[in-house]
Amino acid sequence: MAFTNTAVGLDSGTINGDWRGAAVCKDEDPDLMYPLPAIGPGELWLIREYCFACQVRLRCLQDGVEVSDWESIRGGLTGRERAKHYRAGLEPHEFPLPVKPTCAVCFRVTWLPLRKGRCGSCRVTEQRAAKREQVAS
Repeated sequence: MAFTNTAVGLDSGTINGDWRGAAVCKDEDPDLMYPLPAIGPGELWLIREYCFACQVRLRCLQDGVEVSDWESIRGGLTGRERAKHYRAGLEPHEFPLPVKPTCAVCFRVTWLPLRKGRCGSCRVTEQRAAKREQVAS
């Protein structure tokens, strides 16, 4: 997956009018924003970071809510994330940004699911240490 466009300057008319012309992804294949569920978390974060750098991200989020587009990635959030915040009564500008999953022990960013806040490497290390303690006692 590769994005080619770069961010462009905005004026107030662009934000209120055709904001899509100022979007970082305007020249990209629209299918890039409708990838779910076929992509992994690493690819999702590439798209998110691209969205977070966009100057019309909040307008994109608002438009996604207004047109009830719950299938695409808008403003760096998946449809499920936007729907959850919308149902909670939040306005698009109040939607919290997602946080990269980080291990609580080694602080590495991981794309694999965390269990008890730990990455796979730290869990294995803890399991081995627990076994050594059992054998030693």
